[in-house]
Amino acid sequence: MERGTGSSGRGAAVRAARAPPPTLTPPQVVHGVGLIVSIAALLSADGGFVHAGDGAALWRVRFRAAAFRPAPGDVLTGTVVSVDPGGARVSLGFFDDVSLPRDGLPPPSTFDAARRAWLHTPPDAADGDEPLDVAPGAVVRVRVREARFDAP
Repeated sequence: MERGTGSSGRGAAVRAARAPPPTLTPPQVVHGVGLIVSIAALLSADGGFVHAGDGAALWRVRFRAAAFRPAPGDVLTGTVVSVDPGGARVSLGFFDDVSLPRDGLPPPSTFDAARRAWLHTPPDAADGDEPLDVAPGAVVRVRVREARFDAP
């Protein structure tokens, strides 16, 4: 059996402790905080122990992180991923779980099941103008009413 070089001992333990926690690899939603997009600094790692029953090593870790948490009133630009009679789902590129409920669409909007799109005809549209459609692939701007990040 060969012995590895440079991968054991105190140096390896210090490198492992400085790595981001494996259960919080960005991007990940943290309940009440937002979407963690980056871990900036590991502040401390204390009290490592093995959990009885499953053998998981648990540590109390303090770190500084950058989180995405838009405020009500912010305007975000994204791409429509899917639509249904309840509204639309929008992707921001790094976050795919933006919900656009049907009451958030401009009135009057109607769902066209054959086209799989929400259609909106502005009140000041001229006769013969095509309605604006919210369909998969469309780029839209949405105003944040509420930012809620629930635990998965």
